[in-house]
Amino acid sequence: MNRQIIDLGVSNAASWHGILELLHRLCGGAADISYGDRVVSGFRLPSLEIRLDDPARLIPPDRQGTVHVWHDCAVAFGAGVPDVPAGDVYLMPECGAAATVYHAFLSLTELLAALGTTLDRTTFQWAWYSIPLAPFCDDLAKTQARWQAAASGGAVCSLWMRCENDELIRSALHSLPPCGEIRIHNLKTANTLIAGTLQTDCLTKAFGLE
Repeated sequence: MNRQIIDLGVSNAASWHGILELLHRLCGGAADISYGDRVVSGFRLPSLEIRLDDPARLIPPDRQGTVHVWHDCAVAFGAGVPDVPAGDVYLMPECGAAATVYHAFLSLTELLAALGTTLDRTTFQWAWYSIPLAPFCDDLAKTQARWQAAASGGAVCSLWMRCENDELIRSALHSLPPCGEIRIHNLKTANTLIAGTLQTDCLTKAFGLE
């Protein structure tokens, strides 16, 4: 097997651009992914912007400790190359630009998976996702807490789908854990159902913005 080892910030300076190439690959090329910016309590922060075709095919990876195995590649945190059956391996530090962007992307996969437990994923048509990129630091626990705060209180998601009954969508939204603001646009009924809210004060505190 011709396996490539792609370094995303372990020993080079390819984090910001390289991680976008990885995310595009994980979406099967069916996405437009870029950086933007969001204002949180007067502070302008970078954000990850994802416009996704065919969200039904995007599922979370198989997490094996510090290794995440996807359908045709793996992501490993640290400098060691894991022995995994997947193809190419992407290496990144546990804390850093690449890991922060990657975990922001993971929050979208987890949201879609949660919705897919009660809704028919095959009816998901398109998605848009915007999430602030949390300020990272050398303290892994603090950085992880900030990633979680970004996903639970700062993310905004729009999902277009077809469903015969708006009540099924409403029930699915009510069963979700905190994950920012979610809008589901039902193409069948022409209604938009909204759940959640942005928690600016919580983000300000979690991000250490003073």
